[in-house]
Amino acid sequence: MSDLDAINRDFQKYDQVRKAHTYRLAESEADEFDEDYEIATLDFGRFLHGSADEKARFADEFASALKEIGFCPSPPTTSTRASCLMCRMSACSS
Repeated sequence: MSDLDAINRDFQKYDQVRKAHTYRLAESEADEFDEDYEIATLDFGRFLHGSADEKARFADEFASALKEIGFCPSPPTTSTRASCLMCRMSACSS
């Protein structure tokens, strides 16, 4: 299929999870992007092999990066806190 107006619903029979939202599968002229934004990159080795202070700093930086891109609710609720990796690592500052 090469339809630039295709949406995810066109292929829902292939989905392995239920998706309540609808989205386009290709960019359009109407889409807006922040060309200057850079996603944080972190060295996971600091968490795996670092000191307690390095692990804590990594966890704080990771939590901050997740919040910045919208993956961590702020403030978390009781139900989201249970499933939030950063909350379980006690790195969540919300």
